[in-house]
Amino acid sequence: MLVSRGRAGPPRSAAKGSAAVRLVAGTVVAGTLVGVTVVGVTVVGALVARRAPPTTAPGGHPPIAAAFGAVVGTRDPLGPLTHRADPYLFVTADHSLTRAEIDRLRQAVGAVEAVVTDFAEVSVGSGRTGAVGADAGLLRTVAPAGTAEATGLWQRIADGDVAVAHSVAAALDVQLGAQVDIGRDRPVNLRVGALATTRLPGVGVVVDRSRSAALGLVADSAVVLVVPGTPDPVVLAATARQAVHGLRVTALRSVLLPPAAAPTAPTAPTAPTAPTASPLPLPLPAARGPVGGSGWVIPTIGMISRGFNPTAGSGRHLGLDIAAPLGSPIMAAAAGYVLYAGPASGFGNEIVLQHGDGVETVYGHMRVFTIREGTVAAGQQIALVGNEGRSTGPHLHLEVHVGERPVDPLVWLREHGVPI
Repeated sequence: MLVSRGRAGPPRSAAKGSAAVRLVAGTVVAGTLVGVTVVGVTVVGALVARRAPPTTAPGGHPPIAAAFGAVVGTRDPLGPLTHRADPYLFVTADHSLTRAEIDRLRQAVGAVEAVVTDFAEVSVGSGRTGAVGADAGLLRTVAPAGTAEATGLWQRIADGDVAVAHSVAAALDVQLGAQVDIGRDRPVNLRVGALATTRLPGVGVVVDRSRSAALGLVADSAVVLVVPGTPDPVVLAATARQAVHGLRVTALRSVLLPPAAAPTAPTAPTAPTAPTASPLPLPLPAARGPVGGSGWVIPTIGMISRGFNPTAGSGRHLGLDIAAPLGSPIMAAAAGYVLYAGPASGFGNEIVLQHGDGVETVYGHMRVFTIREGTVAAGQQIALVGNEGRSTGPHLHLEVHVGERPVDPLVWLREHGVPI
């Protein structure tokens, strides 16, 4: 029998907050409200705002950061959240976005709020994930639903600690209060002050903007957009891409299709996975597998060697093991975004994909990665089966997390139309 490590995470709650810039004694804040710079007032609504260091030291923010707004002086502690706007789009670029690009994006999609942040792919330990540098007081007002709302958590970010996504922390066996090396080119050692997932696609690390330059984040290279009403997120994303070419635009609303329709005739309850191996009936080609009606596929060809068992004790196993020959292709079980790729405690190596609506899939024990970051399509090859970590033979360990809690992958795939 193949042996894999499993784990679970804590439940989370949706956030509430305000998108206003509040002025305090000894602080100067500038915001852009529909293209007009406003200094010394409270700004609410169609806002582009940011903080930047008071000086532009070598490697620091370019002048555009100060043009969008700078904070100088001591900040007051963060207050309770009273309002949160659920965002529609997350846009990233390889360069600092200009005022004109921000305005074109906002006008094209009809955004009423826009919070600009710093962004880059960074190393975390020996793995890779996306990092955002932002004003904690602003970012929490437009963080997607399901992001932790605790003021203390965001205060720790504002004070200079790093927040690491639950799945990334689990992969690296990082504990709250530990020190971890994070950065784009030359990692710096930071204290983990919070374990929290923002649900921004591919973002596994959040820091205060004062940390951005040290981590090598690209200043003003990402923006979170809030759009009123309920427009089609796919159409909205396409509109944003046409407004400013060369940007990566991700719709933050539902990415997954609903589960497959239940059969009309009553069916017997799903039996627990047998301890003996059973075949996976649907073969998949090496590079990309057929996508079912709900957008999910079997992630590799092989034999089920161990099922899901959430019971505490020596038999606890929070995933599905699929035995397969060494080097067999591993496919993304659904379309999504790479949250983490790299070494993992117990698994040797691991990939974590985000799929929207708080759903993540975890793939463990691979020997070779074929993707490290960015977006993936359902059935796209992401790795090759290995025997790394705590394992007694080559296999894929698959986990499905919903809101940070593991669910039975076999049941989940069947409910989403995969004939397994």
